[in-house]
Amino acid sequence: MQKKQYSVNLAEFGKVVNYQQIDLFDLLHVDKNDVIDSMDGRASSKIKEKAIRMMSLFSGCGSIDKAFLDENYDIVFANDRFVSRALRDNHIQTYRNNIGDHIIMRDVMEFTKEDIPEVDFLAAGIPCVDFSNLNVIKNFRNEESLQHPLVEQTLNIINWSKCKGFLIENVERFLTVKGGIMIKRFKERLSNFNIITRVIDATSLGSPQKRKRAFILGLNGAEPNLDIPHLAQLTTVRDAFENIEGKPQQDMYFTPTSKTLERMKHVPQGGNINSVPLELRSEKKKFSNFCQRLDLNGHAPTITHVQDEVFIHPLLNRYLTVRETARLFSLWRQMMSA
Repeated sequence: MQKKQYSVNLAEFGKVVNYQQIDLFDLLHVDKNDVIDSMDGRASSKIKEKAIRMMSLFSGCGSIDKAFLDENYDIVFANDRFVSRALRDNHIQTYRNNIGDHIIMRDVMEFTKEDIPEVDFLAAGIPCVDFSNLNVIKNFRNEESLQHPLVEQTLNIINWSKCKGFLIENVERFLTVKGGIMIKRFKERLSNFNIITRVIDATSLGSPQKRKRAFILGLNGAEPNLDIPHLAQLTTVRDAFENIEGKPQQDMYFTPTSKTLERMKHVPQGGNINSVPLELRSEKKKFSNFCQRLDLNGHAPTITHVQDEVFIHPLLNRYLTVRETARLFSLWRQMMSA
């Protein structure tokens, strides 16, 4: 079995969260829940009392929380809002199906100090749409304010929760927008934390999708480290789609229009709208990321929230299924959506 590697010094982090070893078992090194499940109720309860308590914000379907759950963190609070135009509450139901019932469907801006529990660690995937290069309509870089409401509320909640550590995930530009104002705000308002930032390419961790994301790690009382080694072999689209037929949600995908179907027929693996004859192209869809067909032997491009309009199956003339998309995000294979 391959030994796990961590970007945080576990001994140092244990001191930060006042973690104490219990008998022969150290939660920071237990790999699977079967060790805990095999114990009697009293031992299991005692271990849960000593587990690292954490909360998450903008929790979505639980993709970040699942990683912490696998490391036996005790997730006591999660949150996301109702999205009327697209997700509605499907992401909340997916979270409940896979992670737990502790998620609250509520706008994070409505929370006050009294709503927030005290935890050891906080994780937040702050919505990236206001910082993404793809957003040309309403982008934070074009606004006069140097304070972003969701970021400021996240900083409030970090302080209210009295956590000893936090992890923030966003797009690369989150670190550089307006001369790095976001990082300045973190350091100004969380001066008791040691804070570092890194941009991590998911492909270096074994993901089949080219996805670079910025991470901010802060620890109170310890030195953070995000120098992550190359942990896994490169994974291709072909690897991700292995044995996918017959899996749940593999039959769920958007049906292309007749005109889009004609466009698809002209796009080879790794190609895009530039392979489509001019008479079939749309005046509104001029970017090269439109009508992309995946390459089985390569990585998928970064998948955006308009996935149904952009990506084509490597071999079939159709959009990607829900299950194929989940595989490209390296979501656990037993995950059930709403």
